[in-house]
Amino acid sequence: MQNWRIDKTDLVGGGLMALVGFLVFLESLNYDMGDMASIGPGFFPRALGIIVVICGLGVAAMAFLHDGVLPKPNWRAVATIAASILAFAGLIQTFGLVPAIFATVILARLGEAGFNWRQTVLTAMGLSLFCYLIFVLGLSIPFAVVRWPL
Repeated sequence: MQNWRIDKTDLVGGGLMALVGFLVFLESLNYDMGDMASIGPGFFPRALGIIVVICGLGVAAMAFLHDGVLPKPNWRAVATIAASILAFAGLIQTFGLVPAIFATVILARLGEAGFNWRQTVLTAMGLSLFCYLIFVLGLSIPFAVVRWPL
């Protein structure tokens, strides 16, 4: 009997990629595909879903070429990143772009060992400036930069 060497990290990661790609593909079926002369809104998500499924299956297949252990999840990082996403969604309309980005960066960095306030504030400032230049000035998306609700 042969022992199978399986990298569980690649197997789980590839499986999750394939699952997400398949869900995107299924959702894209609700949109019109169009034709090659005039592609519809379902074309890109459908193509992207198929590509992600293929990549996920490739990563999962590579798991059988070498062995590895499944690492223990860092639940603190998972919780702080999820909280940062929820904070951004909750703060962007009420307080504006810059406060939402600052809250997002600070919460996400709390999940990292060796939290450094100086580095975190500099990262938030740089990301705020980048998002302001791209979204507000470049794309003219009407985000309030800073808003104080009364």
